[in-house]
Amino acid sequence: MNEAWGRITGVEPRLTRYAVGALGYSQTFDIRKARTQLGYAPPVSLAEGFDRFIHWQKSNHGTRS
Repeated sequence: MNEAWGRITGVEPRLTRYAVGALGYSQTFDIRKARTQLGYAPPVSLAEGFDRFIHWQKSNHGTRS
């Protein structure tokens, strides 16, 4: 229904059947091969990346209550 309403109004729906299906699968990627074979090291840790994103999100989009 949500997708059909989007076609009628021209407004993209927030949630589609595809999005729900995609959420059912792991979205995690393993970088061990890049580390061992290419010597790759991420420029920031995962924790630092989350902190940076949260700061950016709050700075650019505010907070929602």
